Amino acid sequence: MHGYDPDHILRMLWERIYSLENRLQMLVKENEALQQQVKQLKPLHIDKIEYKIHELHVETLSGTLNIGLTATGEENGVGEIIEQVVKQQGNTHIGGDNDDAEDVAPPGD
Repeated sequence: MHGYDPDHILRMLWERIYSLENRLQMLVKENEALQQQVKQLKPLHIDKIEYKIHELHVETLSGTLNIGLTATGEENGVGEIIEQVVKQQGNTHIGGDNDDAEDVAPPGD
């Protein structure tokens, strides 16, 4: 028969099927365990996020200030909020209590 042993081929196929069935059962159990973990997770619900930027007191302006989340990906969203707050407050400079200081001094001066 062309050198093929039918018993050997059947044995190889049976071992392969058996191996795949074992792997499938393992994955089913793992999937069930993960589904149980997901069911136990409590959903995160955020009612309202308030930014109280007007309460910030800046004495030295240097570095980077990151406030909150920017989920929309808008690059200048926080900058626009700060500008609106400054306009609403009527402030013309950012700094300490020294009203005689220039509006913005370069770092290191």
